Amino acid sequence: MNDLIKDIERNGLLHGIGKPEPLKYQKAYSRRIDQYNHLIYNIDDLGNLWIISCKGHYEE
Repeated sequence: MNDLIKDIERNGLLHGIGKPEPLKYQKAYSRRIDQYNHLIYNIDDLGNLWIISCKGHYEE
């Protein structure tokens, strides 16, 4: 996860590792941690990174 966070800080919301993509119905973005878990995040107007969720995107 630290690699994903550093990559977001370096490359922005939609570029870099973890297949970044915007979420359809939220003002947030997603990156893959692994096959089953995603990092859900956003950046506010001041440039602060907010982690909304970091696991359990899909039910097993």
